[in-house]
This record gives sequence, C-alpha cells and structure tokens, in this order.
Amino acid sequence: MLSGYLLRNRYRIENRLAAGGFGETYIAVDEDYPNKRRVVVKHLKPQSNDPAVLETARRLFESEAVTLAQLGEKTDRIPTLYAYFEENREFYLVQELIEGKTLTLELGTQKLSEAATLEIIREILAVLTEVHTNRIVHRDLKPDNIIRRSSDRKLVLIDFGAVKAVLQTVLHASGPKSIGIGTAGYMPTEQAMGYPTAASDIYAVGAIALQCLTGKLPSQLFDEDTMELRWQHLCSVSDRVANILSRMVATKQLDRYPNAMAAIQAIDSLVAPAPPTPSVTIIAPPASIPEPPKQPHQTQSSPPATTASPQAFQPPVRQQIDRRKFVKWATLGGSGFIGILVLSKVFNRLKLSPFASTSAKRTAADKYITSGLKKFDKRDFQGALADYNRAIKIDRKHEIAYFNRGNTKDYLGNTKGALADYNKAIALAPKFADAYANRAFVKYKLGDSKGSLADSNTTIALDPKNETAFQNAAFVKYDFNDLQGAIELWSKSLKINPDNSDSQLGLAVALYKQGQESEAYQWGAAAIRQEKRSKDLNFLRNERYWSDTILKDAAKFLKTPTMTSIRPNSDSPSKQKY
Repeated sequence: MLSGYLLRNRYRIENRLAAGGFGETYIAVDEDYPNKRRVVVKHLKPQSNDPAVLETARRLFESEAVTLAQLGEKTDRIPTLYAYFEENREFYLVQELIEGKTLTLELGTQKLSEAATLEIIREILAVLTEVHTNRIVHRDLKPDNIIRRSSDRKLVLIDFGAVKAVLQTVLHASGPKSIGIGTAGYMPTEQAMGYPTAASDIYAVGAIALQCLTGKLPSQLFDEDTMELRWQHLCSVSDRVANILSRMVATKQLDRYPNAMAAIQAIDSLVAPAPPTPSVTIIAPPASIPEPPKQPHQTQSSPPATTASPQAFQPPVRQQIDRRKFVKWATLGGSGFIGILVLSKVFNRLKLSPFASTSAKRTAADKYITSGLKKFDKRDFQGALADYNRAIKIDRKHEIAYFNRGNTKDYLGNTKGALADYNKAIALAPKFADAYANRAFVKYKLGDSKGSLADSNTTIALDPKNETAFQNAAFVKYDFNDLQGAIELWSKSLKINPDNSDSQLGLAVALYKQGQESEAYQWGAAAIRQEKRSKDLNFLRNERYWSDTILKDAAKFLKTPTMTSIRPNSDSPSKQKY
C-alpha cells in the first residue's frame, strides 16, 4: 500500500515499517479517532488460495485475533488490538503503536552484567506469565519483538507469532496443522517442527539472556556437534545463574521450565533470603503421633426450588493424600446440582466460576464423571475409565474428565497414558495445581526428575499449601543429593500435614545421612507409629515408589538398633485405601 492510501475508509497509510513472507506492517493514522491517533496496521497474506485452506485460516484468524484482543485488555505490556478485518481474502490487524526502541537497538553488541541481564529477562517473563496464564504461546520472542516504551521505560511484547501460524495453515489428511513459526536462534526444535509450547517461549527468553551476556546472537553460539548453545566461556556468571539459564535453553523441552511462572520463581530464588539451617527444630517432632483427623461427613441438601442460589452453593471436596497417587480427586455432586462442576478449590485456582460452563455437553459429561467416581470408589476401575472416556467423547474440553482419567490410568499402571491426560488437563486449565502435582509424580516414575521438579515448583507457585508438591520435590532433591533442599521441602510438607508418614520418614533418612541421628530417630519413630509399614522396604518401593537412591539409605537407617527397637502404635493403620 502506498503512502496516503485510505484503508477501509478509515486508516490512512503513512509509511511501511517492515515487509516479509507473511505480509507487511505499516504506520497509519486513524482518521475516525478524535485526535487522529497513529496506529500499526498489519497486512497479513495467507499462503494458499485453496478455498478450504482459506476458510480454515479465516476461522483461526478470528479466534486468534479475539484472544489477542482479550490479552491486550489485561495488561498494558502488550499492544491493544483496536480492530481486525478481512478484505479481498487478506487479513488486517490494527494495533496500538508503541513508541520506543527495540531491545535489539538497546543491546547492540555490548555485554551486559549478570544483574542487568536478570533484570531484563525477569521483566520479559513477568509479561509472559500473563500470556501463558491465558493459554497463549508467543512463538516469536526475540529482541526485535520487544520494545522499551519511551513513556515509562517498560518492556512491551509485540508481534505474536500465533496469527502468522494461522496464515501458514496447510491441510493434512487428519486436518489443519500449523508449521513452524519463529526466528532461527530463538526457536527450539519442537517449535520448528510445528509443536510450540510455553516451554518454547522459555527457550527464546533464555537465548535473549545469553545474547545480553555475550554480545552475540544465539545463532553464533550454536554448536552443531552438541546441538546446544555454548556460551559460558564467553562471560562470567554465578553457578546458580548459569544453571537457570542452561535449563532455559535446554535442547529437550521437558528439561526446561514449563512456563514463565516457573522460570520467574527460579530467578526470584536467587535473591530470596537464605533459608534457615536445616534442622528438626524447623518442626518439632511430636511427643506422640495423634490419630489422623477424622473428616466430617459432608452432605449437601437441596435448597428449596424457589430460593435456590447457585452463588451460595458450597460443594463438598473429597481429598485423598497418598504419595503413590498424589490423588486429589475432582468431584461432582450436590443434590439438585448434579450437572455442575463443583470442585471449588480447583476453580478458585483457575479463577473460573463453577458455573462458567453450563452447556448441554458439559452437563452430560458431568454425569459420567460422577458415575466414574462412584465406580472408582467401588474399585471398578475399568468401569470408571469407561465413564471418563464417555465424558471426554461428549466434551473434549473438560479438564476434570482428563484429570480423573489420568488418575485412573496411573492406578491401573498406564503411567504414560496418565501423563498424556495430565498434559491435556493442564493445556485446558493452565492453573490446575493438582494436575501439575499428579503430573510431577508420574514424571518421577518415568525417570524425568527435572520435569517432575519443575511441575512440583509450578504446583507450589499455584497452591503454596499443596503438601504433595513439597513432598514430591523433596524426593527429587534427595535423588540429586541435595540433602538440605530435601530437608527443607519435607519440613514444609509436614508443616501443612504433620501426620504425613512419607515425609516423616524421608526427613528422618535425610537427617540421619547428615549425621543428625537424635533428630532422625525421633522422626523415624513418628513415621513408624503413624504407618507401621514404613519399616517395610518393599512397601516403600512398590506402594510409595521410593527410588533406589533413597531406599539404599533408608535400609541402613531402619537397620540401626534404635529403629529396629521401635514398635508401631496398636492403632497405627494397617492399610490405607488405594
């Protein structure tokens, strides 16, 4: 479009900013706006004239545009989308013009200090957290797409790759599929193959950090032999920072932080106050182990039909704590409200209303989930699985159906199937803390310790009182020979639930290995009196999934004269459900 051209009888083109394979970007004047504000107009051209492809691209373009508009309304660090439309089978976005200079111009070829680099990437990650929370992947993070706004010196993320991906849609026998979108050097392997995730954005931010530290483009740091970015010989950073950045740019997706929230947590830990010296004084061992608190039987009566108020409805929440499962079953129920998803704690974390989805599909699916829960309680696991399959067939966006099916698959020994279902639940509900906790456990069982620890950290960030997340992270820390880290995490787990025999025994073994024998024996005794099978290594291996690493140390600890002399309480539970 030439300068002076009036687009849609409203946007007068001033000049062209950029041009590429996807289209062109212009600065224009909005003639209908009172002060004739300047805007950015993106002219996007589909890569195919096939009618079927064009129709798919049109539908996806509208969906992505609506998403970007909603995102721009939630934060001022992403340009506001003013309008989107189609003309002559080509698409247009009209966005807020961000006055400032790109991070590319700001960085140049200079090398930044560790502190300056962390300040920049933390600010980027803070904006990206809002993006990932809304189930969006930027796909094209690079210094050219980050602007330092002149008015307040804040960083703004521009030029999301999602819309570009829509325009690159091609048709396969199985349906539409997007090919890789991004920029070489800042784009990890899975994104280049067309499967971007939030962890793909983390790679890009890590690559930007390395550019800040070394003054070199990521493409200049790429080692073709190792397929990794080699950078540590070009700058000087602390070991802790080096570990964080190495994880951000890890070649394997599962080795990276899963999202911006987890990466920020790691960075913030660098400046957090040092934790207290690990000691049982963090939590004083109880003189006697009380019986597990009995859960009051909860019922929900039907309110009178004439006065029923959904807002006042508080459903029961069934909760089951067990290291083997980390299961916290999502429940449905409540007389008169059978079709409504009612796990209020989960919905608080998701920032959704339990009554946000009342479609006929959701209601029908909920009935099968209720049936599945009842069948699981009767140990009819295959029947429960069949009900969850039916629920998902009816409503493929029902995160609780995938979550409960994952729990059932894990119980039946289908760990990889459980992982796939937790992945789906999290994709549908990125703030589903219990799904992250359960996924952390199955990752641990599958040998992905780093991924397990990342999911546990995410769970803790979403739900600081999730004892199973602290407990699972502690076992991973122990396997990494980080005894102090494991002790701190088990201690936090026990602050939430002092009767957790797994955490009690894990803490005891770690303390014993550190030479704190007196405290270790107190915690060991507490564990055995709480759960007498804690002395059985086969129980720990097969029912609690303790690793060979900690089992070896536990065997030494449990064979000491002090521990062999301890007898469980007569009222210690002889077996636990499931």
